[in-house]
Amino acid sequence: MGLLWIPYGGYPMEPTSFSIERDSPLAPVWISLDGLPVHLHDLRALNSIDKLLGKTIRIDAPTTNFSRPSTARICVELDTSLELPPKVRIGYGATSFFQTIVYENLPLFCHNCSRLGHSAVNCPRATRPLVPKSQVCDPVIGNFSKASVSPNIVAGTPEALLMYWMPLLLLLVSLKSRLPLLLMLVLK
Repeated sequence: MGLLWIPYGGYPMEPTSFSIERDSPLAPVWISLDGLPVHLHDLRALNSIDKLLGKTIRIDAPTTNFSRPSTARICVELDTSLELPPKVRIGYGATSFFQTIVYENLPLFCHNCSRLGHSAVNCPRATRPLVPKSQVCDPVIGNFSKASVSPNIVAGTPEALLMYWMPLLLLLVSLKSRLPLLLMLVLK
């Protein structure tokens, strides 16, 4: 199939089954191969390594002209819905070794709503269990809501005084930046 379009400085996009309800899990991701031997910075070797992960889109200039021999960087089209390997086994000749892969700015993919940008843990469409009101904290008085007050607190003790004054203390802390203005209004 032909290419759809390539924005300036962008990556080629091929037509797939588009849907409004779901994002494509395919995303261009730069990967770094730290400590890859220099003789494997060859285009054929890098393309064969990248075929294990996805389709090679671009190889950065320092990798192709050997100006940064410590790291090879390649942009690969990855399926972010799959679990990506932290290492790949590279074999050449009679030797083989495991190469660590560093994924740069890997986008999150939500398996719950099939969208890029967040994980299933932070999905806004996920149904969450309702929390009983007795366990919800009052934002003004923190954990000192009536539901969490211990019946064992004796009047006149430091704990009781703290319970009594905590809402006011928290309110003053939240109004700390406006406190001089409030004092000027009260003292007028």
